This record gives sequence, C-alpha cells and structure tokens, in this order.
Amino acid sequence: MTAAPHPSAAEAADSAFARRRPRLRVNRGDGLPLRFWSDLGEPVQPDRLIRRLLGETALILIYGEPGCGKTFLATDMGLAIAIRRAWFGRTVSPGAVLYVAAEGAAGLANRILAFKARNPTPEDVPFVIVPVSVNLGIGDTDTAAVIAAAREVEARTGQAVKLVIIDTLARAIGAGDENLAADMGRFIVACDQIRETTGASVMIVHHKGKAANGGARGSSALLGAVDTAIEVEKRESGRVARVVKQKDGSDGEEIGFTLDVVEIGRDEDGEAITSCVVQQTDDVAKRAPKLSHSLKRALEALHNLLVDKGELAPKGVTFPNVTRVKLDLFREHLQSVGVTERNNDRMQWKRIKDGLANAGVFAMKDEWCWSTVTERNKP
Repeated sequence: MTAAPHPSAAEAADSAFARRRPRLRVNRGDGLPLRFWSDLGEPVQPDRLIRRLLGETALILIYGEPGCGKTFLATDMGLAIAIRRAWFGRTVSPGAVLYVAAEGAAGLANRILAFKARNPTPEDVPFVIVPVSVNLGIGDTDTAAVIAAAREVEARTGQAVKLVIIDTLARAIGAGDENLAADMGRFIVACDQIRETTGASVMIVHHKGKAANGGARGSSALLGAVDTAIEVEKRESGRVARVVKQKDGSDGEEIGFTLDVVEIGRDEDGEAITSCVVQQTDDVAKRAPKLSHSLKRALEALHNLLVDKGELAPKGVTFPNVTRVKLDLFREHLQSVGVTERNNDRMQWKRIKDGLANAGVFAMKDEWCWSTVTERNKP
C-alpha cells in the first residue's frame, strides 16, 4: 500500500489557517454557533499580543499628525513581536509580522537598519515587508492577496502571522473616500476578512484630522470598529502614545517615548544617511498649555523683551538661574506693542499676569518676572 504523501509547506500553512480561523458561522443549515452558560467557565485573556495594550485577532488603529512618530512606533511594536522581545516592559505573543508598506517602503527599510544597529537581533527575523500599495477599498483587488502573502510568510518561516500592519489607510483604501461611512465600511470589512482568515491582529496606520481634538481623519465608523485606538502626539517636551479607546479595558493610558537618530550609512557624497529608533522614556511629556490669543501675544512679548533687555539673576540670590525683567518694564512693554490699552491697563494687566501664572508659563518674585518656558518650548 502506497504511503500518503507528506503535505507541502503551503498545504501545511493552509491547514494551519483553517484550524485558526474563527468559526463565526457553521455550515449552511446548521444555524449560528451557540455557547451556553455552562461553556463560559474560563475568562478570556485580553491583550495578549502586547500585554495590557494590544489583543490577539484584534483590529487596531494607530494615528497621528505627520512627523509624530506613529510609523516608527508601529514598526517598533512589530519588531518586538517578531524577535520575541518585551515591548516597553510588556510581554508579547511572538510570531511573524507582515508589514504592508503602501507608503514609504524605503523609509521602513532604513528604520529596520537603524533598529538592527541599536539592538541585538537574531540572524533571521520573521518580519516581512510588502513594498507596494494595495487596494482594500472600492473594488477590493488585494484582500485575497494580503491573505495569500500571510499564508506564504507562515509557510516560509514556520511561524503564525501575529500582526498585519497596513500603512497607511489613505494608500490602502483605493478610490474610496475615507470621509464616507460606506467607503470606510468597505475598508473595515476587508481588514476584518484578513483578521478573521489569518487569525492575526490587523494594525491600521492612519493620519489625524485637521481639528485640534478631531481624532483620526475621516469617518467615525473607523474608531467605532476598532478594538484599540492609539493616538501618537509630538508634544513640546517629547512624544506620547495615548490610548484613546480600549474595547475591553480602560483607556487614557499614556506612554512616553523619544526618537533617537542613528547613522546607518553614507551616501555617494559622503553625507550621513540616518533614521531613528524608538526609546522608552520614564516621564510622559506634558501638553503645552492652551493659551488665549491675548495671552499668547503677551507671552511672545515677554520672550522678546527678555532677549532685548533681560538680566541674568546674579549668583547668591534667592532667584532661580533665569533671565528676568522688571515687572513694570513688562507692563509698559505690553502697552507699547498694543497687547494692552492705556485706558484699560489695570484690568488687562491683572488678567494677563494671573492668566500666564495659572498656565504655568510665567513667574514673579518681588519686582521681577520671567518666563518658565524656553523659546523652543513656548506654546
């Protein structure tokens, strides 16, 4: 009797996919799957992909303004999962990572080189890049291709794909309009199909809206659909990843980090080629205080006055080591530049002086005053 042939790597991967695929529905005619009260004896472990942050088989959103560091952070999370390294002191569920670099594949390659220059890494890491744009929106030509790519990664590495990163939503939604709920819904369906078929979590890298507190750009259907949403902010004194939604946990947590520049080579002219690596910080950067238009003008006037006529507090006195000016001089300067009016100076001066002090950007002692923020960090 002839022995049955051994399955190929691809067939083995297909079989693994079938076993891991969530059974949302049973065969036609059998009805919906049911879990009775007696089946609910053990708690489901949340947030196992990155402990206390990201869940397995979850839909994740990470967004922020250009230059905030969101792609660096997404890459760093993915690399931690791929090399079995704790992320910011949090254990991970290790596995392969598929990064769909629909935007900026060259920059992603440089980020990985910077990471390798700063971190000990194994010889072979199951972190795989798709360096082309995909269409997961109207017409959806590439959902099956992304699933096939994940299948190939599993076959080649022998490891389950734990995370698929889509960078960015704007380049992956195809001809769809991210402001329309229907078009965003099509994109979400595609991401869910990838997630449910592969058993991997899907992380969407996206841009922030123009409004100061507007959240992620486009239809609110996206935020409603994801399990975890993280906003990345570049603040005056550092960068912060803030959890704005956690479906089965508490939100509001803030994680501080910096981007350290790393030289990874030289170009043909001998100039340094650089990228950045993510470094955790113990302190979370504070937001710049929100000031009214008049208070911003007053603070700017103070900074200019300190440059022109400021005096460094002499050593041996009880003042901090700051550049200071006389309070009367600051008050007169506000009048001269039109921030306050002479016929209403008393009330305006009190409002400005108290407002700046309450915002933590202005200090006074005796007859002197100074700014508590530098020119670089002023609001």
